[in-house]
Amino acid sequence: MHHTAWRDASTWAKGGLALSTGSDESARMFDAALSQFLGYYEDRETGGLGGAIQTCLQSDENCIMGHVIANAYEFMTMTCGAFDDPSKAHVGEMVNKAQAPGVTDREKKHVSAMQLLADGQFQNASLLWQEILMEHPMDILALRLAHDCCTLLGAKDQLRDIPARVLTTWEKTAGGEPLPHMSFVYSMYALGLAETNYFDEARGNAQRALELNPRDAMAHHVFALTCFYQGRLSEGVSFLRTHLEAWKPCAAFAVRNFWLLGLLLVEGGDAGEALSIYDTEIVPRILSSMVVTDCTDATNLLFRLCLEGVDLGERWRELHALGFVHRDEHVLATVDVHIMASAICTGLASEGLDLICSQKFYSRNGSGDNVGATADIGVPVSQALLSWAEGDYSTAVSTLLPIKYSLDKLGFTRLHRDVFHVFLICVGLQSPKDLHKSMVRLHLEERKRLMGKTPFTKRLDLRALTGRAESMSNGN
Repeated sequence: MHHTAWRDASTWAKGGLALSTGSDESARMFDAALSQFLGYYEDRETGGLGGAIQTCLQSDENCIMGHVIANAYEFMTMTCGAFDDPSKAHVGEMVNKAQAPGVTDREKKHVSAMQLLADGQFQNASLLWQEILMEHPMDILALRLAHDCCTLLGAKDQLRDIPARVLTTWEKTAGGEPLPHMSFVYSMYALGLAETNYFDEARGNAQRALELNPRDAMAHHVFALTCFYQGRLSEGVSFLRTHLEAWKPCAAFAVRNFWLLGLLLVEGGDAGEALSIYDTEIVPRILSSMVVTDCTDATNLLFRLCLEGVDLGERWRELHALGFVHRDEHVLATVDVHIMASAICTGLASEGLDLICSQKFYSRNGSGDNVGATADIGVPVSQALLSWAEGDYSTAVSTLLPIKYSLDKLGFTRLHRDVFHVFLICVGLQSPKDLHKSMVRLHLEERKRLMGKTPFTKRLDLRALTGRAESMSNGN
């Protein structure tokens, strides 16, 4: 169940996480906002996450943690780009208020970390939130934000290790009784385990999270994610569908779970059902939320379907129109390469070329961790996609193959990056070079060793044997 007994100022202090606010209403609404931020859901009674933040700051405009979560929410949803000027102003206001007497050292560190995040310094922000956890291992917001930074960086070992460090403290403090937000510690740990190939342990921790909170959307995601990684496709599809009513109301995570469901179906050979999910569940949510990362998930699924040769009609044009407005923001390298995929699949290669120019300009003149990721990985992936669109399959393969093991820098999970491994295989079939066709056969063997013989690998095996590449399409 979602936690609804919001904690007042004295309860926060008793838990060792004192807030520099004298307003119980502000403290309670911070807790309400925190619960929704962690659980990816919207509570109608508080007017959703945004309403809880607004009430928190209206009750006490100097509630520092209210400002921290407001800025975190703004950045992590990326509704306004890579901290454009209005967002910077919000960060500046928070920094100024943190100078007031009575603000705790813990809160000041949160503010400094949020400043670093706003400046695109994901690694340093994560390190500072990890520093907070050394003294305050029960600070779930510090844990979540440190973890989120590592997701942006593609730092999979840290996704596992950061929650692992504090989990024992949570379990000892709980003493067998569930604590507020405890399921999310397990689900974050489960994600890190899944990303580092500890699949049984990942499932176990995801199930523990769901015992504490049956509506933990990330725990549902991780369980099904391990099913994909191990080729247990039917189990993953069944699990997500069986628990649909539990995770579907978590609006800020629903697109990601529908995306995962779609990829499980595509790998299992049911592209038609995956496309139906795209039409009925994913697109309407994007039109409602306009969240950049949701657009990226949608593009990822549509591109995977494109590589299957599925007729996508006008879907690319609609999706590209939603995402392309963010072309010059360079929020994340992975957002850029997905915008690139939507541009070329819409038939707009010239816009793709403009994006590469923009990426290169940003690589020379930007700041923060995403600059290196863009220069090292974002630009080459975009160039490979453009070469494919232009029919230069050999160059596409030659550009992508050397950076295959650096794709982690695109961030998010291995499954987000899997589409580029699939792309490499599919384009290798189209390449006129015999060496690339040999590469395809070996990469298919690699995939089979990891996932078993899925319907996808069986189809590609047949195409590799017969030399057929015509079922792939780079059009709309």
